[in-house]
Amino acid sequence: MSEFKIDTQNISWLRNKDFQKLMSILNKDGLNARVVGGAVRDTVANLCFDDNLAIGDIDIACGFEPLETVNMLENAGIKVVPTGIKYGTVTAVFDKNAFEITTLRCDVKTNGRHAEVAYTNDWLEDAKRRDFTINSLYMDIDGSIFDPFDGILDLKARRVKFIGDPEERIKEDALRILRFYRFLAQVGDGQINEDGYRATILLKHMINGLSGERIWQEFSKILGAVYSNEIIRVMHDGMLLNEIITGPDNVDSFCRYVENENKFGLCDILGRLSSLLEQDVEAVDNAAKLLKLSNKQIDTLKQYAVDYPKHELDRRSLRKVTYERGKNALIYHLCRREVLTREILDYIRQYEIPVFPLQGKDMIARGLKPGKEMGAELKRLERLWIENDFELTKY
Repeated sequence: MSEFKIDTQNISWLRNKDFQKLMSILNKDGLNARVVGGAVRDTVANLCFDDNLAIGDIDIACGFEPLETVNMLENAGIKVVPTGIKYGTVTAVFDKNAFEITTLRCDVKTNGRHAEVAYTNDWLEDAKRRDFTINSLYMDIDGSIFDPFDGILDLKARRVKFIGDPEERIKEDALRILRFYRFLAQVGDGQINEDGYRATILLKHMINGLSGERIWQEFSKILGAVYSNEIIRVMHDGMLLNEIITGPDNVDSFCRYVENENKFGLCDILGRLSSLLEQDVEAVDNAAKLLKLSNKQIDTLKQYAVDYPKHELDRRSLRKVTYERGKNALIYHLCRREVLTREILDYIRQYEIPVFPLQGKDMIARGLKPGKEMGAELKRLERLWIENDFELTKY
């Protein structure tokens, strides 16, 4: 167990007035509440490495049972929503901020995401049920950190390490396999804890028991992370990708695409998935079903899977293809072809896509009747308009 205290002077979220008010109420009679998890982990990482990670939700662990928390906050005039009261979680709602507050817990019986738990006031017992040492960091409002499993040492070493036996922790919840690689991709540097790695390989078949939504939630974060190239390659070598997209993958294509994106500060998650699937329509269909992607995401992937004919990179050609295929798809394909430049990227982003000036009512005014003939004529005129660089008008 290590002791650590950070300088809170430059940590903006700690100075948030709603947060400070909430913590002052919960800690009125002693140390009853601390911030836990991602906000603490990423704050420490930013201080250690200048990582500039965005701080997301501020989650609070609390020694009060849920109804005690609700009564205390409502008496102080704070709105409370019982978002997950069955599992010990309520949400304090302010005008512009919301904070989840979860009662300290210990596991009685594990069953995936919905383990049977008992409330406790023991911080160590609550820490034992968390997945990784870097996620078992609890911070007081003054910057003091309770670190029962030396998570800060692991974080400084950019090491992701299970709390307790990796196999047992994965059997409790198979999502921890993907979370292991997600955190490696976000904070790791390729030096992988061997016990954790072996456990994920041994139990990789358990991924099949997870819902597609949960898999995509974690896998999309892996695709978009800083060390995505290294970790996707590790997952490929360990046959883990087969459990996620159940088909051929092209890691070399993925890595080249990500390297090209990085030159311009881009991160198109669906573009990265498409490059991994090698733009294969059948692979896209399979992945979409398995990952429960939205119709919009599926349409984007299918658009990316269409292999663009090579075209000139002059502005007239760019305008034509942008109109026909859309900005994101054009940027994706230029990046894949390794011909994207900063000048071209800026032009595409700033270009205002024109709207075809003719509609069905214009055709009717010219004497055409609604139907196939009118539709064909509209298409012909639109092609003529495009070939004339969008300069023709309807008059």
